[in-house]
Amino acid sequence: MRSFPWGRSAVFALLWGFSLSGGRALAAPDPVQLQQVVEPNRAGGVLLQIDRNRIATVVVDKTAGQEHVVSITMDRDQKPRFVLRCVDLAAARLVLEALRVDGPPSLDLTGRCRF
Repeated sequence: MRSFPWGRSAVFALLWGFSLSGGRALAAPDPVQLQQVVEPNRAGGVLLQIDRNRIATVVVDKTAGQEHVVSITMDRDQKPRFVLRCVDLAAARLVLEALRVDGPPSLDLTGRCRF
């Protein structure tokens, strides 16, 4: 029987920790806060906080004109959970950068995107 240089208990602890995490490393929440100023007398979201570690996919689609739609799917859901409409590709790229792990803690989207 082959022996492990670091000890059998270390191997079992590693396997047990891996099985508890479901195959993924356990990560602390990494929230990003997206915010915008809404015009007076208009309805709309003001703050949106997303845990970057729970994002499964982000898709950017171009619509007619300059507008780009950013669709964020969480935890491998089938349909987008959050949808942002950005005025152009540059604004959509700002959102993508903010959604990266260890990105900025907040992003003001006023005049660039709406959710």
